[in-house]
This record gives sequence, C-alpha cells and structure tokens, in this order.
Amino acid sequence: MPKLYGFQSEGVGQILNNQYATGETSALIADDMGLGKTVEGIALDLNRRRSGKVDYTAQTLVVTQTSVMGSWEKHYNEWAPWLKVVTIDRKNRQLFINALKARTGNGSPVYQVFVCHWQVLRFIADELKEVTWFHIIGDEIQNIKNRKAQQTRSSRSCVRPSRLG
Repeated sequence: MPKLYGFQSEGVGQILNNQYATGETSALIADDMGLGKTVEGIALDLNRRRSGKVDYTAQTLVVTQTSVMGSWEKHYNEWAPWLKVVTIDRKNRQLFINALKARTGNGSPVYQVFVCHWQVLRFIADELKEVTWFHIIGDEIQNIKNRKAQQTRSSRSCVRPSRLG
C-alpha cells in the first residue's frame, strides 16, 4: 500500500485531531494543485473506517469532476483494494443506481465506494438520499457554490453524518 508524504500525513493528522477534539464532522483540504488532496481524502476515509466506529461495509460517496472520476477509482484501488468501488457510467446511470441498491446474501452493501460527477446529482438525488452515507467527499467543491442551483440543492439533500470537501 502506498504511503503519504510527511506533509500529507501531518495534514490528515491535524484534521483528525481537530475533529476528535471538537466533534466537527466536516473538513476542507485546501492544498495547492498537485499536492495529493485525493490521497489525503482517501486516507481520511480509511482512518475513519479503522477507528472502529464502522465496519468495512460503510459506504462513501465521492462527487468530483467527470474528468477525474477514473483517477479516484484508481487511487481507491491502490490504497484500499479490499473496498469495492463503482464509478458512474455517464451513458448508463442505471448501473450506478443498481449498485447503490445491491446487497449481499446477509444484507450488506456489495459496494463501499461510489464515484460520480457533480452534474448527475440532480438526476439521482432521490436514490442517493436512500443511502446512509458514512462519508461524502466533495472534490472541487466550488461546483456547488450557487445556493440556488439545482446541483447545489441536490448535493445538500444527501444524508451525511460525515463529509469532506
């Protein structure tokens, strides 16, 4: 499994320490481009999973730009190969929706990480609301800055005990 650079590890540690001290569940990673915010987000997700508060079946939603959905899937597969990742197919949303509802024989979710793009939120908001998300990661969060936009309202309607921007 890959390792974080020192500055990434320090940043993740600061977020976790702050969240444990204050009870705050949201965080914003505002590092410059190219410094590894994606892997920091994944490291936070994995750390929270290992903290003992949830089991491996907890579900994470990653909402990002269409152009980097594959990168998120690749990084999750490198950092956490035991988690099953599904990325939305832009031409067939139904496959993603089916994956949201898929369960094993004992009722556990088949997939633990769901990667989709900002624009699709307004079309699948109802299906996303049905899931109790362990973690929501918003990549390029400026995509929901217009409070009146349907995309923004859809993103806020997802139930989320913990989120990361």
